[in-house]
Amino acid sequence: MLNSKFIFKTMWIFQQHRSNINENSCVSIKLSLINTHTKKKEKKDNNENLILQ
Repeated sequence: MLNSKFIFKTMWIFQQHRSNINENSCVSIKLSLINTHTKKKEKKDNNENLILQ
């Protein structure tokens, strides 16, 4: 009885841990996507400014 409880709890903790890791990686991927997008936009704006000048 105690053994199965322990195993269950360990599995549960591991599961929680895994979902945290997944969420974090998703967030970092989103952030990097946003970063590259804004960088591209800045570059585009700079080019337009050069043309305007």
